[in-house]
Amino acid sequence: MRNNLINQDFDISSALLSGEQRLAAAGFVLRPRRHAELLLEKALGLDRTALYIRAKDAISAAALERYEHLLQRRISGEPAQHIAGWSPFYGLRLEVGPGVFIPRFDSEAVVEVFLERLKTNNAIADAEADSQSTINTPHFAALDLCCGCGAIGLAAAVEAINLHITLADSSPAALEYTCRNIQQLNLVARATVVEWDALSEPPVEWRAKFHYILANPPYIPISDLPRLHRDVSEGEPRAALTDGGDGLTFYRRWMETLPHILRKDGRLFVEIGDDAAAKVQSILAKSFNNILIHNDLSGMPRVVEGWRTN
Repeated sequence: MRNNLINQDFDISSALLSGEQRLAAAGFVLRPRRHAELLLEKALGLDRTALYIRAKDAISAAALERYEHLLQRRISGEPAQHIAGWSPFYGLRLEVGPGVFIPRFDSEAVVEVFLERLKTNNAIADAEADSQSTINTPHFAALDLCCGCGAIGLAAAVEAINLHITLADSSPAALEYTCRNIQQLNLVARATVVEWDALSEPPVEWRAKFHYILANPPYIPISDLPRLHRDVSEGEPRAALTDGGDGLTFYRRWMETLPHILRKDGRLFVEIGDDAAAKVQSILAKSFNNILIHNDLSGMPRVVEGWRTN
C-alpha cells in the first residue's frame, strides 16, 4: 500500500477503506473505521450518512490532500475528535478540542438513569413549581458537576424540556466548549454556566436549590494512569482523569457538601469507575440513606444514585 493518498484516484469508499487500513496499521487506534469516517467527513464537509450514500463519488485532489493531512495528524497521536472538532454523545454532536475531556459512551448511562428517574418523579414539577410559573418555565433545577464540554447536562436538557441545567467546571477551557454547545443546541434560555472548583464550598445561593445533581468526576486512580490507552493518557487533560490519589476524593468531598445544595428528596447521580461501586456506595451512604447502583449496557456498575428520605 502506498504511504499516502495524494496523486491517487479515489472514490469515497476506497478512500475510507485506505484510511481505515492506515489507522489500523498505526497500532494504537482502537476504532480505525470510525476515526477514518470522522476525518473523511471533515475533509469532504459531509456527514456519515452521506459518505455511504455517495460512496462511489470521486474525490478531488484538494479533498484528498485535506484527508491525508488529517490522517497524518491522527497517526501522530492527535485524538480524532479534536481533529474533527466534535464528538458524538447521546445522539448529539458536541464541540470538543484540546483542554476538554472527550465524552465517552460510558457516561450516557448517567443520562439514561436520570431520565428514567425524571419520568417517575413528574409529580415534583407540580409540587415545586413557583405559583407564577407558566407552562414554558422549567420546573426542575439540575446541576452538572465537572461538566467538561457539557455532555451529560446538555443531553439531559435536550430530552427534558422542563429542566434548567447549571453546568459547573473548574476549567475555563472546558467551559468555553460548554458555552459553544449550549449555543448550537439552542439551550441558552435553560442553561447556566459557572466556573467552580467542585472540591470547594458551594456558592451560598445554591443551598437547597437543585432537584438533581449529575456528575462525572475524575475517578481514575493515579496508579492506573500508566495502564490507560495513549488516546486517554496523552490526549485528555490530566485533571479530568484523576484526583491525583485513589480516585475517590470527589465522592468523599461531595458526601459532605452536596446534600446541602439538594432540595428535599433531591437525588444525586454520579458516574463511577470499574470496580468502584462498593467503595462509592459506602462513602455516599454516610449522607444518603438510600443508594441504588445502576449498570451500563455492558452490565458493569456505572452509576450510583443517592437520596435522603429524612
